Amino acid sequence: MIFPSRRFIMSSELYPAQAEEALRARLQPKRDWKSMIMRPGGGGFTGTLSNGHFRFYRDINYQNSFLPVVEGEIRGGEGPPSRIHVRMGTNLGVRVFLSFWLFFVGLAGAGVLAAYVDPSFVQKMGSRMGSGAAHHAGPPPLPAVIVPLVMLVFGLALPQIGFRGEARRATEFLKEVFGAQIEAEPVADRAI
Repeated sequence: MIFPSRRFIMSSELYPAQAEEALRARLQPKRDWKSMIMRPGGGGFTGTLSNGHFRFYRDINYQNSFLPVVEGEIRGGEGPPSRIHVRMGTNLGVRVFLSFWLFFVGLAGAGVLAAYVDPSFVQKMGSRMGSGAAHHAGPPPLPAVIVPLVMLVFGLALPQIGFRGEARRATEFLKEVFGAQIEAEPVADRAI
C-alpha cells in the first residue's frame, strides 16, 4: 500500500512487429537536460523500445515524483493476437527516499504517542539512555502527537494520489496504441 503499482496483460489484434512499430511511432526519444530546461514537456510519452521490450513515462511540464514508469514486453507468435505484459511502478529513488522518510516519521510518531499515552515512558527511556530526558514530567502537548501522525498519513496518501491518475493515462495510451483490451483486470493496483 505504500508504493503503488499495476500489472496487467493486454491483447491486441496486431502482429507483434506491428505492435512494436505502433508504439515506436508514438514514443518520443529521451530528452537531455538542456532540452528539458528549454522546452517543457508536452504530455506525450518518452522512452525506449528494443526487441519488444519497452520502458517509458509521460513527459509532463510539472513535478510529479510518483509518475509511473511503464515497463513491458510485447509477446506473440507469427500472427495476432499479440500479448503485451505491462508493469507500472514508481521510480526506485523515490521508493528509497519515501521508505526512509516514512520509517523515521513513524518512529517519531510512535515515540511521541507512547509518551502521550504513558507519560512515564519518557522517564523510563531517559534513564535507560542516561539522558536528561528522565527529568521531563508529563505528556507531550497534543500537537506534538498529531503532527507526526498527520505526516505519516500524508506520506502514505501522496504516492497513491500522484500515481493513479497518471497510471490511468498510461493505460489509455497503451490501449489506443495497440488497439488492445486488458485481458483480465489488473493483477493489482497494489503496493509493493
